[in-house]
Amino acid sequence: MQLALLLIALGFGFKIYAEASTNPKKLIKQIGRFVGISMMLISFAASLTIVSYMVKYGCPMGKDGGWGKYCPFTGKPLMQTEMTK
Repeated sequence: MQLALLLIALGFGFKIYAEASTNPKKLIKQIGRFVGISMMLISFAASLTIVSYMVKYGCPMGKDGGWGKYCPFTGKPLMQTEMTK
């Protein structure tokens, strides 16, 4: 869920940047570009962090989280303790 929200924030950051670039006023253009680039960088870095954590440490969600019996990142079965929760 967090990853989806971060990717949506990445899209909104790009939208803010694109709309600010077309503004004729110089100050609004600079502020909009700064805010858009900041949103894109922060959301991209956070998304990358979440994905790298999932790949490195496996699937933290377990059976109830929606992965079923196998982790899509590692391809290995989930631990028995996670499946009994």
